Formats: sequence, C-alpha cells, structure tokens
Amino acid sequence: MRNIVQGLLHYPYYKAIRPAMAWYILNVKVPDVVPFDGNFLPVFYHGYNETWLNERQVEIPIFKLLLHEYEGKDVLEVGHVLKHYLPHAHLTIDKYERGPGVVNVDFLEYNNWKKYDLVFSISTFEHIGFNYQEVKGREKPYQAINKAMSMLKSDGLFAISFTLGYNPVMDDMLKNNKVAFDREYFYKRLNGRWQLVHKDMIEYLCCHDQRDTREVFIGMIYNCHRKDTKE
Repeated sequence: MRNIVQGLLHYPYYKAIRPAMAWYILNVKVPDVVPFDGNFLPVFYHGYNETWLNERQVEIPIFKLLLHEYEGKDVLEVGHVLKHYLPHAHLTIDKYERGPGVVNVDFLEYNNWKKYDLVFSISTFEHIGFNYQEVKGREKPYQAINKAMSMLKSDGLFAISFTLGYNPVMDDMLKNNKVAFDREYFYKRLNGRWQLVHKDMIEYLCCHDQRDTREVFIGMIYNCHRKDTKE
C-alpha cells in the first residue's frame, strides 16, 4: 500500500486528491524508520510542506535527536525550518521568513560575538548563491560553511543537510571532497522508502521540485577538526 500511495503522490492529478491523501497519510502514518548511527528513528509526518513528499521525512527525526543531545546549550539555526514542525527556543537566522526568534538578515552579513555549541542548517545552504537553477556565486556556500564554523565554541558542532541534484556547486563539493566532513550520511529514496546508502550509490539526480527529491545528504564537522573550505 505504501508504494501505491507514494506513487500516486507524483502524478499531475495529485492536487485534486490532496485533501483525501493528506488525511490518509497523517492518520494512518504507514510505519517506517530512518537508520541513523545505530538508531532507527520513525519517519516524520507533518501537514506543513507535506513532509511525506520530500526529504523532511529524514531530516526532521535526525535533527530532533541532535537537538535533544544539545538541550540546554547554545544553539543557532540557519534557515527558518525546524519551528514549522517542532517547538524550540533557539535563535534562527533567515533572510526572508519572519517569526518569533527569527533574525532577518543574510547569514553571510550576520555579525555577533556569541559562540555556539551547535550551529545547524536544514535544506538551506543549497539556496545560498543559487536561485532558480542559476548559480549566482560559486564561493558563497563555502563562505557560509566557514562562517558557521567561525561561530562555534572550541568543541562545537556544525551540522547540515541539503538535497542532492539541486545545486551543482553543492554536488561538486561532495563529489570532489572539497569539504572535510567528519560524519557523512547519504540517503536515497528507493521504492518509496528512504534508505541509508553508500556514497557510491548517489546519482545526483536532478530535482528542482520537492516532489522529485530522491537523495539527501547530512554532514557534520567538529570545530576541533576544523579546516577552512574554499572553492
């Protein structure tokens, strides 16, 4: 049944049956899990942004676990994503989206003396220097990573997720190992299920629509292992 439902979601007439499909998915919630560091986390279902269609099914459970590990510590989020799904009190930086606890400024222009235990970003960095399938600045994603690292405490952690096959600069970053991630996780949607796979299985399939997302990357860098990145 899961494969049938997942398949229907990608047909053009999905918009016409969206309310019924959303009710079914949110109420039935087909059991599934996301493997991560020896854990099996329940996939995430939420009506906002129809998470069953995209990478949020993988990202939110993992970053929720990460936030639990850093509870009570200084945390910064780049991109207003998590509060759409989970309540939290940490500071968020987003150039456009408004909301409580959100500072509206370009992350590369944000200046603050404060250092953080955790800086994280969910599906945001692939939009930095890239808009509507056009690269605006190949160096900007690298500058953003260096900026995030500079805001960490000496033992802080930077964690990031982004879709693959969307921004060619970010894809190239991984293909050619231009950023030294301490921990790397590659997820691929196969037969309607998100699976943790080896990097060699990633195809960087083109996706400019959230319903076409098939691959997502999650990476982590510890500040004690820091190396500046550049294009």
